[in-house]
Amino acid sequence: MPKTLTIVTGASRGLGYALAEESIGAGDSIVTVQRTEPQNLPKLAAKSHCSFKWVKADMADLASLSPALTHALKEIDLTTFDRLFLINNAGKVNPIGPIDIFYADDLVDIMNVNYCAVVLLTQAFLFATKQLSSDRRILNISSGAGRRSVVGWAMYSSTKAAVDRFSASVALDEKRKTHPVRIASVAPGVVDTDMQSSLRDTDENIFPDRERYLVLKAEEKLQNPKETAKKLLNYLKSEDFGLEPIADIRTLNL
Repeated sequence: MPKTLTIVTGASRGLGYALAEESIGAGDSIVTVQRTEPQNLPKLAAKSHCSFKWVKADMADLASLSPALTHALKEIDLTTFDRLFLINNAGKVNPIGPIDIFYADDLVDIMNVNYCAVVLLTQAFLFATKQLSSDRRILNISSGAGRRSVVGWAMYSSTKAAVDRFSASVALDEKRKTHPVRIASVAPGVVDTDMQSSLRDTDENIFPDRERYLVLKAEEKLQNPKETAKKLLNYLKSEDFGLEPIADIRTLNL
């Protein structure tokens, strides 16, 4: 079995936690990048005899984000791994509504978390591993909302669209290298997380699509985070990963 190091952002709950948990179950060494101290993941890693490292970082604090990951990776002997994965999962959906009802700081915050953090962490990963010939891959968690226009989601949709285009452009750059990194921006579908709860609690006057998410919850049609994490990781480790730099997990033949 290949020796793997998996880096996951936003692993405190939801899909990020499930991705880290499933990676531990596969025997990966884990690095999580998150604001709060991990509660259960270190115990799971110890039980599975996997190394675990927590990088304390706020995705909105761009000045310290890249140095934090760079410093953490310098403390790890990356040459001992056959595979190195970065999963940019952290994101936020608020603010929801017309942009003129919010402060500028609210808009900057979501841009920083959903897009700028992805750029900086991707750059830090590429720089830290550029001398390696090992199998290196970057999975950016996108959204179907980045591929269509939604009332009240000007910020969420546009930042996810930016992640898509960024990933596709980086993929072109990487193909020119001797040992290219594979990268893909993947929409995971509608997953039952705190983000979905936030959408259901939003005033329908500023988010008319609210009813759709209420129905999905009531009819138990939301995807399970654990099952979604399994599908994403299966794709990340597959030979097809990155062939299409902008993808949707629901339409992939896994």
